[in-house]
Parts: sequence; C-alpha cells; structure tokens
Amino acid sequence: MQFSAGLTGEAASLARQHSEVLARLPATIHAFILVELQKWPLLFGPEQRYQRALLDHLSRWPGGELDQAVSGIRRVESEAGIDRLGERSPARFQDESQALLRKRGLFVAWRGEVDAFFQRVEPEVEARIYAADAPRRLVVQIYGSGIAVQREKLWARFKGVGVRVPLILEGVNAPQRSRPSRRRSTRGSSNRTRRCTPCATRPARATAPRRLP
Repeated sequence: MQFSAGLTGEAASLARQHSEVLARLPATIHAFILVELQKWPLLFGPEQRYQRALLDHLSRWPGGELDQAVSGIRRVESEAGIDRLGERSPARFQDESQALLRKRGLFVAWRGEVDAFFQRVEPEVEARIYAADAPRRLVVQIYGSGIAVQREKLWARFKGVGVRVPLILEGVNAPQRSRPSRRRSTRGSSNRTRRCTPCATRPARATAPRRLP
C-alpha cells in the first residue's frame, strides 16, 4: 500500500533507502514504521538507532523468509478487509485498521501475530544495537501497580547478560513527620523568642492565554 507520510530529513532518507522492504511488509506494520519515522525529531537517540537497526535488519532478510515471517499478519489483515481501506495517512490508517479489526473480532488474533513477528525480530535487532563488547548499561523498569503480566517473567530474556536487582519502594511516599519550628532569639534585653515565618510571596502577574493551534 502506498502511504503519504510527508517525511523530511533523515526520516525521509531512511524511508527512501528501505522503500523496497517497506512495500513488502503488511500494511499495518508499514504504517506503524512510518508513524514512528514521522516522530523522528522528537525521538531520543536510542529510539532513532532502533528504527535504523530495524529497517536495516528487515532489508537484509531474504524475500522468502520475510514473507513467511509476516504471513500470519497478512492473513488476518486479509480476513478483516484491511486491504480495501483507502486511507493514505499512516496515522489515520492505523486508527481505521484497528477499528476494523475490532469490529470484525480479529484484533486479538492480529495482535498475537504482530507480537510473534517482533519476538522473532527484536533479539536480532537488539544484537545490532547492543554488541556483546558494548559498555555496561543500567536499565530501570518501573511497573504500575495494576500491571497485568507476571513481572518476574519480564526479565527472563536478560538472564545470562545481566543481573536483576529488585527495588522495594513501598513506603517511599509515606508522609513525613512534621519538623519542629525553629526559634530565633531577638535582639535586645528581652529573652522572648519569636517564630520565623516565610516571607510573603508576590502574586504572579496574570497573562492573557495563548491561542493554541
């Protein structure tokens, strides 16, 4: 499917360089990569390196192997009728295709095929980014209290290449005990003391709201 992504700079160069492999990908994966490239100026350096490594890795795959790897995604897309969508904006195509997948009851099947594809791809992509002789790194993962996966299993893939050190943060946000007021002696013959009070702050000057685009 042909998309109109409106890319510029390095993102446009990457898309042109890897246009052949992008055209061979299922439409939903093609659109996903283009949406990430549209964010290029806002991506952190490691995120940009990941996109470069991903496109480079996919471009090196023999055609038959890549077609086999994405066959499940392409099958679900065909069942949902995604190939009949006419939207050319990658972001709007993502919204429309996922809405169609949900409407046809195929979103879970599609999500499973996408996960299986990236589980196969990502170890090789990360091996390109993080070589065995690369400097050591500290990775911090923060889990929400309502996370729906088994947290212990998230680190299984790092066994043999790192050490997991759990941090128990319970009670970190507990209210602190109030500190006693500091008292300072006043000058003069009197022994009375007075409490130090913070200076009054001047109210901020009101400004007219800016009109957002």
